[in-house]
Amino acid sequence: SSRSCASGGRPAGRQPHQRRRRRRIRTDRHRHRAAAMAGVGGPPQQQTPSQVATEMQHAVTSARRRAEHERSELDNHRAVLKTLEALEAERKCYRLVGGVLVERTVGEVRPAVAKNASAIQESLDESIGEVRKREAKLEAYMKEHKLTFRDDDVELPPSLAHALNTQRVQAAQRAAAAERAQQQLVDAADAGAAAGAAR
Repeated sequence: SSRSCASGGRPAGRQPHQRRRRRRIRTDRHRHRAAAMAGVGGPPQQQTPSQVATEMQHAVTSARRRAEHERSELDNHRAVLKTLEALEAERKCYRLVGGVLVERTVGEVRPAVAKNASAIQESLDESIGEVRKREAKLEAYMKEHKLTFRDDDVELPPSLAHALNTQRVQAAQRAAAAERAQQQLVDAADAGAAAGAAR
């Protein structure tokens, strides 16, 4: 046949390796086009020193919020412990577990609250260290690039602002629940004392 090769009767024209090569080129073109449409594969955008400093300031603010939340939690636990110290170990009290008040004795609750307070103190110490570390890095970076801005000049990203706002709301709710639990504990102690005096 006029369309056959002399070597083995293979049809003349485009050879297998040529077809594979063309198919590979088309595949690479599609891949590059898809990456370009998705914004992937291009050179990374170079951030300005001001943008880097702003992101670092956001990280500092987030670390401060976390430390403030832990300090508030620690204050609540210390207030409860102070109240429990004045009560007998056998006296009934209530502990907030998962948003539900559970009846316990002072002797059962006191060690648990003390353990939680110790864990919160350790976490707070770590958070304070993280804040100081990030503040030092930010200060050094701003001095290196001769940057200055105030805290109120920084606008938090929406996601971070929402997270911080949610964190503040939850902290306020926990503080209110702890205050109610403490008040109920005091009321129960007063009622017990009154009942003992009536006997």
